[in-house]
Order: sequence, then structure tokens, then C-alpha cells
Amino acid sequence: MPKLLPVARASHAEPLPPTPAVTGMTELVRERLLEWLGAPPDLLRVQVKPLWGSFYRANVFVGRGFTARMAHSFFLDVADGEIVSATPAINRLY
Repeated sequence: MPKLLPVARASHAEPLPPTPAVTGMTELVRERLLEWLGAPPDLLRVQVKPLWGSFYRANVFVGRGFTARMAHSFFLDVADGEIVSATPAINRLY
């Protein structure tokens, strides 16, 4: 029996580069998240990644020098640039 070679499916292909609309939306989500949460001390960056539809993953990284850690991680539902829901809930901490 001949060996079959795996075929790359479209779902496993490299993602397309983000469109300007997605880039603009991630910036808006980042701003809204920091408005709700506040700016933590030693903030390094807020990473916002679109998942599907109106859902995003947001990770807040803090640290100094060579040490960094993820202080918060949220699963967000966004509509018209506003955060509709977040898991876990976003509380003003800073």
C-alpha cells in the first residue's frame, strides 16, 4: 500500500496578514481595555489578537528589565469598538 502524504488544509495554512481595519480595531480594543482596567505599573505591552467574528484575546504584560509576566488575560466580545463582555470580568485595578 503506498504511503499517503499529508495535505495542508486551508485551516492550517498561514494566516493572511492583518487588514488595516483589523489593525485599527485591535488598537481600539487595547485603548478600551486600559480605560476599564487602568494602566498597571511597569506595563510592557497589551497584546490584542482577533480570534473569530467579534471575539478577541487580550493579554497584558508587565515587568522590568529582563523579567516579564502576563498579569492579565481576557477573552473579549467586541461590538462597534466597545467591549460587550469579558471573561474574566474586567475590574478597575490600577
